[in-house]
Amino acid sequence: MRAKVMTRNGRANIFSDETGVHVRVIEANGTNWEAGFYPATGKDLEQAWANALALARQIVTPASPDALAG
Repeated sequence: MRAKVMTRNGRANIFSDETGVHVRVIEANGTNWEAGFYPATGKDLEQAWANALALARQIVTPASPDALAG
C-alpha cells in the first residue's frame, strides 16, 4: 500500500512493506523527516497506518498562529 500527500508546506510519502509502515516527509524549507512503525503486521498494520498518516499530517500542516497564541 502507498499514499502520497502534497501541500505547499511539503510532501509526504507513506508506504508499507513486509517490515512495517514507513513515512518520509520533505518540508518546503528543506527539512527531511523519516519515521517507521515496526512491526506492522496483522492487526497492528491498521494502527501503524493511522499513526503514520497522523504524523505526516502534523508535519505538513503547520499550526495556525491562533493555536500558538493560546
